[in-house]
Amino acid sequence: MFMMIKQSSIWRQIRYIGFEMIPVVLGVLLALARENSLQRRQERYQMQEMLQAISEEQRLNNERILELLPKMQRTIDSLNHYREDPSINLFDIALKMKGYSTPDLSTATLGLGGERLKARLEVRLLTRIAELDVLYRNYDRVAEKIPAHFYEHFDDGDPHAKRVTALIFTDILENLYRIQVGLEEFEQALQESKN
Repeated sequence: MFMMIKQSSIWRQIRYIGFEMIPVVLGVLLALARENSLQRRQERYQMQEMLQAISEEQRLNNERILELLPKMQRTIDSLNHYREDPSINLFDIALKMKGYSTPDLSTATLGLGGERLKARLEVRLLTRIAELDVLYRNYDRVAEKIPAHFYEHFDDGDPHAKRVTALIFTDILENLYRIQVGLEEFEQALQESKN
């Protein structure tokens, strides 16, 4: 009889402890679920801000490109027009064109967000961001050739120097067109990810 009493009191204590623990465990689980929900909401907000910043930066880049495309085309045309005239050098053409210029493109926001936010982006959007990054690097690589080439040949009336300069500007122009296509594809992927 003593064993039955002792066993029943143990079961009573276990049930008592179990009933006491259930609300505590449920409370902890609810708190964790709420914290996860708040964290996901904050990450979504940060991701939207990051995408908005990237989109705005790319819009400004596109405006800069569109603004300078006609001038760059005129520069290429002038270089080709005066190519055979040895009395006209690169400096003279630069004066006629009021200087050589390439758009100053910004890529600061492409690296924003950190790995955790980027992990939540769609693969297509991440691919477009990576492609834009490569396009900007190619553009920078080609645009860096202009100052060195110009300073080396600025007083040179040699047709070859003018032709090389025109080819460099043509490469830059081609890269800018590629960037424009990349920007359009990025905007399209961004719109699709919002829907």
